[in-house]
Amino acid sequence: MWRSDVYPTEVYQRLSVLAGSLPVYLEPAADEALTSWFYRLAAMLDLSPLNFIRQAFGIDSRRDVEWWRRPHKDQIIVIGNKTGLEPEHVVSMTMSDWFSARDDERQGRFSAQRVLRRPARRAAERSMVVCSCCLRDDDKPYIRRHWMIGWLAVCPLHQCVLVSDCPSCSLDLRAGSLGSRERVVIGRCDHCGFTLGGASARPALATVMALQDQLLELKRNGIGTLAPLGPIDWPTFTTIADVVMSAIWVDTSDHARETLFGGIIRDLGMKPDQRLCIEWPANYGTLLILTWMFADWPSRLEQTLRDLQSLGIESILDRLPVLGTELRKRTLDLLSSARDYRRCESGAERWRNWLNGLVDAGLDFRAMARKELDQGYNVRLTVLAMLAEGSSMADAAAWARLKPTTIGRWLDIGSTYGLHAIIAKPLRRNELTLDQLRDMEEWLAFAGRSSSPKTGWKPDHARTEIAARFGVLISSAAAQSLLPKARMRSRSASQS
Repeated sequence: MWRSDVYPTEVYQRLSVLAGSLPVYLEPAADEALTSWFYRLAAMLDLSPLNFIRQAFGIDSRRDVEWWRRPHKDQIIVIGNKTGLEPEHVVSMTMSDWFSARDDERQGRFSAQRVLRRPARRAAERSMVVCSCCLRDDDKPYIRRHWMIGWLAVCPLHQCVLVSDCPSCSLDLRAGSLGSRERVVIGRCDHCGFTLGGASARPALATVMALQDQLLELKRNGIGTLAPLGPIDWPTFTTIADVVMSAIWVDTSDHARETLFGGIIRDLGMKPDQRLCIEWPANYGTLLILTWMFADWPSRLEQTLRDLQSLGIESILDRLPVLGTELRKRTLDLLSSARDYRRCESGAERWRNWLNGLVDAGLDFRAMARKELDQGYNVRLTVLAMLAEGSSMADAAAWARLKPTTIGRWLDIGSTYGLHAIIAKPLRRNELTLDQLRDMEEWLAFAGRSSSPKTGWKPDHARTEIAARFGVLISSAAAQSLLPKARMRSRSASQS
């Protein structure tokens, strides 16, 4: 029983009306999510989602803000009776008729964060993706049900990449909450108020769209046939997706990944600079990688494992959560040809040959380390000396108090671009020629918000590209200043 002394009189009166059928009727839009429909109904009655749903339907959304995805039969009946909708119509706004497995509806399900660091549940429940074209076409903006599928990356209607962060403030887009005590405004960023229908749309690759259509059908039915895997169920596919993501993102070097991404872009017939526009760690990046792999399966999976020096298949499966014995067996059967791959010690054969060649040419890393006054470069040279003398990477990392992946990155860059790339003092920005600066700024302009954590474009990527193009290594600060977002901030500061 609501107390009139807790709420203003007019709010108490509106709540009392909800004891019977709703005083308003709202026809759900095409493919509208139930949560979106609730937001719009609550706004019509000038109530918060929490108060509206609690009083109208007797459901406390604070206990589970995601209950709308698969509501209980009794809840569906109550909602239908109060709103005038047929129960089937209510169900069509939920995920009740879709198969779910292994948190596949949590936003960012096919992102690198899934295998690197599992996101907090509350944050994941509220994050969302939108299609700016859909919102631009709406008379009144609403949230599509398919946007709430955690791994979806492309709008099925407009075939453009879905937007996951605000083009204005760069923060994650949020779907609001059914447990909110404040009105939810659809179609605007809840951080800065930017109208999302005004965001630019980036077209998706047709082959990625085709794969997503197959996956939607597989999720709806729970089982089906997916080329080239053959008969497969939805839990097994999500596990294979996790294997692929782990092979690419877990304990692998930036340079090796960028080389792989460049090859994928080339094989898919895209322009080389389009590599910069892909959010590889996000859902779309994973679907693009899977599209490439499935075109020559399992050879390209095996190629990826070798080129990135990834963990072995069984080691990857050992790290995955919610993986039962039967599911593990089905996954191993489908990945049987790649199962025999065994990880070398971070490309040990390649970098040991490189180090041995330098020693044979007369380089003495110990002597160089004794002459080096900078502690950081002294450590690098001593590590190289230890490795050249036969120490393992693990032992060298333990001595330097560093992660083996850090040393692996040094070796990867050094064996690719030369010893100077890891032991020479980095240049500052003003030490690059004007032609080099112009070349890099034009190249990075394709990346948009290059410093966004979601795109994976960090200063080290720019440093690696400059090393490849010009044979010089610049400092991290210099690389950061080249990124478009940093230049934009610099221009804004100078104009204010």
